Amino acid sequence: MIMYEAMATVVGTVVTHPVKRDLSNGEQVLTFRMASNSRRLDFATGEWVDNGTL
Repeated sequence: MIMYEAMATVVGTVVTHPVKRDLSNGEQVLTFRMASNSRRLDFATGEWVDNGTL
């Protein structure tokens, strides 16, 4: 069996306690909620601008 992994970095604040669960197939899942701000680069000024809450 071939497994693919995707790496991602998310910067924010965890707002709930993480909960780890064991699935029936032996895999583990970690569930939590987090808050983060979307940012975009303003090409006119060259500065990062907050663009809303995720």
